[in-house]
Amino acid sequence: MKKLDPKIVEKKLQDLIDRYKIGDKLNIEKVKSFVFNDEGAWAMDASNRFNKKFFDYFTDSPDSGDDFFNIFKIATDAWNAFPHKSLKGMSPQEMFEKESKKIPRSTKKDQNKMPKVIMGGREMSWEEHQAMLKEMEKHQKPFKEFIEKEIIPSYKIFFEEQAGLSKEVKEKYILVAEKFFDRVLWVGFVDYEMIRLELAKDEFPSWWQTHVMFSRLDESQVWMALRHLINFIKIRYGLEMKGRKD
Repeated sequence: MKKLDPKIVEKKLQDLIDRYKIGDKLNIEKVKSFVFNDEGAWAMDASNRFNKKFFDYFTDSPDSGDDFFNIFKIATDAWNAFPHKSLKGMSPQEMFEKESKKIPRSTKKDQNKMPKVIMGGREMSWEEHQAMLKEMEKHQKPFKEFIEKEIIPSYKIFFEEQAGLSKEVKEKYILVAEKFFDRVLWVGFVDYEMIRLELAKDEFPSWWQTHVMFSRLDESQVWMALRHLINFIKIRYGLEMKGRKD
């Protein structure tokens, strides 16, 4: 891990704030407060929540992939370089350095060994994990093609025909649909009717809040948009998710 100089991170952060002219809403001390008062069920959850909070200040600014990468890089550096209350006032990089000193120097063989992976509560080797992913991708291929070649294109055409909806609303519905299918494929579903309704109604809207940058949709808005997709698929293809219908 490259050592971060907090002062340099502060300088880059200030330059970013000045570049996007958001100094009236965001400053270095506020970012430090976000980092220090991190919250989340676990480290990655806390990091995602910080990123989402940070990115909310740039919702109307980035217009390219380079902009997104630059903001994300500075947010990550701030998270790693600034102190956290949960780490007793230390930064993640300081904690990493402290803990590294306690670990005996590994042999070259150990350093090159791939780590174990925990999936579904079971420990497996890296090789087993990769083989499992390839097998899952093979089983998911028909479902993925159905999504990419049929559902999403048809859903976009459906909204193109809705003259009463603004471009912004249409884009919101399409984005929710695309992110939802990205999520269900990542989780491992191989068929639409295997998806649990609870995942769509509760888990996905909650996941959205900490993983989808540049979005201000709350959980109820995500679910409302997703209901349109669910109804569209039911009417168009006669398919329904598993679970109790409310």
